[in-house]
Amino acid sequence: PLSLAANGYVVLMIDHEDGSAPIMGKHDGSFLYHNLDPSKLYADGKENESVRRRRSQTKHRVSELLYAAQSLLNLNEKNIPQLQSHGISFVNKLGVIDGVTFMGHSFGGASALSAAAKRPDLTFCVIAHEPAVDWMTDDARRALFPEKKFVGTRNSYTGGTGGYEEESEEIGDAEKRREEYLRRSSSVSTSSSLANRSTLHDVDMLFLYSDQWAKQGWGGSKLVECLHQRGELGPESGASDYGVIAEACHIEFSDTAMLTPAWLGRATNNLGKRNPHDTAQEIASRTLVFLDGVKKRNVQKEPCDY
Repeated sequence: PLSLAANGYVVLMIDHEDGSAPIMGKHDGSFLYHNLDPSKLYADGKENESVRRRRSQTKHRVSELLYAAQSLLNLNEKNIPQLQSHGISFVNKLGVIDGVTFMGHSFGGASALSAAAKRPDLTFCVIAHEPAVDWMTDDARRALFPEKKFVGTRNSYTGGTGGYEEESEEIGDAEKRREEYLRRSSSVSTSSSLANRSTLHDVDMLFLYSDQWAKQGWGGSKLVECLHQRGELGPESGASDYGVIAEACHIEFSDTAMLTPAWLGRATNNLGKRNPHDTAQEIASRTLVFLDGVKKRNVQKEPCDY
């Protein structure tokens, strides 16, 4: 996120109230502490129940992400009295006229993808750094890995750990999302191509995995790679991409890797052979290249006024 901010992007980071953070200060001065239940269930061999708890947390995170996204879009379209009284306005200054970018690593990647699947009409693109795909909501996993995209391949997806719990979304719900986006796009100057964003694969997506996860096929990496190779990842002729960071481990997508002594990180199998600062630079560079590609694609698709 800091690399994006340093390159001129408006970045909003959220403290989630789902109990996944080590500790979080609340507005009333109290603290919300880490919920150990999912980890305890997993340690007790109750993997299915543990994953269901994680998916429940993801649902909570999605509601927070979408509320924040809508707030940014609203601030970009119309000022509020609290800001106006101080002579401050963010109207047309937040760079979100074409939607917001959801980005996250691991649990955050699952949350970002789930939010985009829920409201593709609000989404500019998605950046998923080694997402915990198994923790995505049911509707998001269905949206990412629909059966039709694997026809003719040896790959298939049946819902991950424990399968699907909820019924698939009604077609009418997707149509409602499309109608809402059309309403919003008619009120502001947006690209006409964005009006077609009614499913997750209408959105450009970047998936980056560590060498550690890719070799194991974790985080849905093999399925995402298959979709990418077949040209089935994201919109047709879009900027969606899949990549692997060589000789890297899962934790190297986090600044924790740069704060941990290298000898300790390697002794605990949390660091690869590379300098974690070099790894972080590659992750940031590939992410920025993707964002630049998405922006260029959308500029090229904007209709002419003549």
